[in-house]
Amino acid sequence: GSRPRPAGARRGRTRDRVRAILEMQRHGAPPSTGSLEALLKDRALEVRAAAVYVAGLQQGDAAKGVAAAALKDAAPLVQRRAAEALLRQGLTAARPSFAPVPDIYALLKSPDRYVRYAGRLALEHTPRNEWSKLVMGETNLVALTEGLLALANTAPEEQARSELRPVFEKLVTLMQRTSLTPDEKIRVLRTFEVAASQVPEGVDPEIKKHVHAVLIGQFPSAAQAGTWVGCTNGTAPAVQCSSYMLAHHLAKVLAYTGDAAAIHPAVVHRQRAG
Repeated sequence: GSRPRPAGARRGRTRDRVRAILEMQRHGAPPSTGSLEALLKDRALEVRAAAVYVAGLQQGDAAKGVAAAALKDAAPLVQRRAAEALLRQGLTAARPSFAPVPDIYALLKSPDRYVRYAGRLALEHTPRNEWSKLVMGETNLVALTEGLLALANTAPEEQARSELRPVFEKLVTLMQRTSLTPDEKIRVLRTFEVAASQVPEGVDPEIKKHVHAVLIGQFPSAAQAGTWVGCTNGTAPAVQCSSYMLAHHLAKVLAYTGDAAAIHPAVVHRQRAG
């Protein structure tokens, strides 16, 4: 019988197949959509990812179907390539999505941050009314904050304050959760920071007052170990930086509320950071 192919040889063959797919698109007759559909069933994720990448360079319903189908692939790399391909194929919020919105939205729950980012960008290029209810009904914290961020990024500027009020109310509710880890609290605070930046006239004073009331008691009374440089370049211990960065974002959001009581925590953290 035939001997099993060594792992190195298999990897080499996979690289050759990926190269062939890309070179056909670049220099020869592009792979047909039928071939790309077949390649989506390949056991090598690199081959599937290459097929989806090439599909994204082609137009037409069949090519779009290849990219849309790859959203449900098990491999994060292929999922990300699928979301990126949809954008290259012209996904736009001005027209109904040609890919299933629930499949795009599902990427927000991925444990892979790059998949979530690509999925959120794709979602932001579909009509808001096709997914806003999914976001507001979400119970998964990661998917919820990603979805709230997408809502903030797509809010009409002239109506941002009113459109984003439900977003801020949801974030305030999350800020009140005592069960969140430091990293989860940071995620919520950062989402608030980005959403607030999308409101030209500023967040409603009532919301600011509520945010201050919720967060002022959460600011640590003792100095948090760590430095800004060490925690942002990845050289300091992760556990130490979770507490330090939480204090940093608490200080930023409290300062944004404009309440005089927030001045002391913000100044103290700034002195510690220096």
